[in-house]
Amino acid sequence: MTETEDFGWLVDRRSRIQQLLLRLYEFLNENRADLATRELQWPLFGLLVGAGFSLWRAAFLAEEERQRPDVLDHAEKFLERLLRDNAINYPQDRETRMWTVGYYLHNARFRLELILGKLSSDPAARRVIGLAQKEAFRAFHASEPNRANPRTQWDKAYEAAAESLNVLCQLARLAPNKAIETDAKRRRGSSPSR
Repeated sequence: MTETEDFGWLVDRRSRIQQLLLRLYEFLNENRADLATRELQWPLFGLLVGAGFSLWRAAFLAEEERQRPDVLDHAEKFLERLLRDNAINYPQDRETRMWTVGYYLHNARFRLELILGKLSSDPAARRVIGLAQKEAFRAFHASEPNRANPRTQWDKAYEAAAESLNVLCQLARLAPNKAIETDAKRRRGSSPSR
């Protein structure tokens, strides 16, 4: 991948996750009163905020491939910095990205797994889950987080997060034109009105 293609991927994914985070922010402001009293929506929202943050950070760190020796070297460097300085910020995340990208992607994955478990066990959520959500969730579950390259992992996790947010919005009875556009919808040629 050329540097220009690399920057293109970064800019596109940063834009996507920023849109998802903005939609979460809007969702909170539109549903604050109801959110605290809804047994399903409350944990889904909190898990999505955490997954969104992790995907936002991972977008800055994802590269094509990670090799185990590099991951171990970066884990060692990360631990040394943490023990010595008692602080980690973005420059340290970037410096140890072969390990930190895995941390952020796995954190997003763990949260998304919890979300999907809650959605699949709730009758109301099962009724509103459509084909796009099922496709995104199936692709997410089929991905192997330790084998796929970080960018592929990021894309699958993003799709699952975006579709989870769409389900959350449907559960809150938000207007359908507020849905997040996902790759599955773009492939089918349908996109939400803006």
